[in-house]
Amino acid sequence: MDTREKIISQLNQLFQNYILQESDVMFNNYTNWLIKTIYEIPVCKSILDRVKSSRPIEDDFIKENETIEYFRFINSITINEEYYISYLLHWLKYQEKGAIDHLTPYYKRCSWLNSNIDKKLNSIELIRLFKTDFIYPIIAYVISQLKEESGLLNILDRYNQKVQTIGLDFEKDDKDEIFLQKDLLRFLFHQGCEFEYSSNTGNGIPDFVLKCGNKKFVLEIKYLKQIDDNKKYKSQLKTYLTQCNTDLGCLIVFTSEDAEFYFEDNTLNIKTVYIGNLKPSKRNIKSYKIR
Repeated sequence: MDTREKIISQLNQLFQNYILQESDVMFNNYTNWLIKTIYEIPVCKSILDRVKSSRPIEDDFIKENETIEYFRFINSITINEEYYISYLLHWLKYQEKGAIDHLTPYYKRCSWLNSNIDKKLNSIELIRLFKTDFIYPIIAYVISQLKEESGLLNILDRYNQKVQTIGLDFEKDDKDEIFLQKDLLRFLFHQGCEFEYSSNTGNGIPDFVLKCGNKKFVLEIKYLKQIDDNKKYKSQLKTYLTQCNTDLGCLIVFTSEDAEFYFEDNTLNIKTVYIGNLKPSKRNIKSYKIR
């Protein structure tokens, strides 16, 4: 199970625990705790921050619709999934800013149900509807983004397994970055990956940009011949992510060194592809941080 899959499992478990908490008194606190916990997972924070910034919602719009029954304007904000998720996140933030003694009045959003569904709904039923109809879409969106990214990361893992098992497609003594890019390109093409064109905006061009749902996935390939020759790899990947307006990407490091490379920042993906001559039983892999 890769990191993304573990996070998906964690998010599902968090929501199940949240659903089971039926206390009226602690409802606001449990909701705040759940959202805070999700934001403390760096990759989840990155996904949510991106959707909020790409689809900004003004406080005036939220205030204007606060007294309107939810069903009267819900259709206009659910036309686009990202806009809807952004609305939910901005609404939560708006309520937090106006909270008294740090108790957010989420009951206000529950109250519209009484006038439209069933006068006999009790507070527990109203709270459960709020959780499933208002909070869960946020979690479901994060999970969908993680699954799409995880799918591409799994393809990259399969490529690494292919290289370790049967080697590169062609033998070449004087390997270079272009040669290795082409080997990976052939594999990705046969896996059905879709490619996007990326233009040079003054900071260079990413090696490959793949389609990942409705977003871009940046692939940067490096052939690292010496362990210490990695000073700009992290900043370069971040620059390309910004340039392509996405938070999805991966650095692929080919190396003949007996090493595994990693980022301390777990919002960034990195894969090491060993192309040396050591047999698996003879390897003594050491970890090195990419700067």
